[in-house]
Amino acid sequence: MLKYTTAAVVTLMFCTPALAEEPYVVLQYGDEEEDQAQHMVVSGETLYSILRRHFGTHANLVPLSQEVVRSNPHAFRDGDMGRMLAGKVLTLPTGDGGGSLSDVDDIYFF
Repeated sequence: MLKYTTAAVVTLMFCTPALAEEPYVVLQYGDEEEDQAQHMVVSGETLYSILRRHFGTHANLVPLSQEVVRSNPHAFRDGDMGRMLAGKVLTLPTGDGGGSLSDVDDIYFF
């Protein structure tokens, strides 16, 4: 059987219990400005040749080209990727070319 001294009992009774801190979450959104590069279209270039140069030969060019056309309507006549205009500056997403380019990863810290 344990015996407590009066001081120990008083200390146990009147000590403020340790309170758990509220959990917190920090949400850091991907910065779209940092996730883009630019390329000036030169006469004779194709969209696929530009994308291969920036993303490599193993990049999935179909979603990349769709994203570039969608985000650069000023550089394509009638939204047609085969009718790219020379002299226009394309804004290209950076990265490896995989996945959805319009969805930048968000980072959660707990």
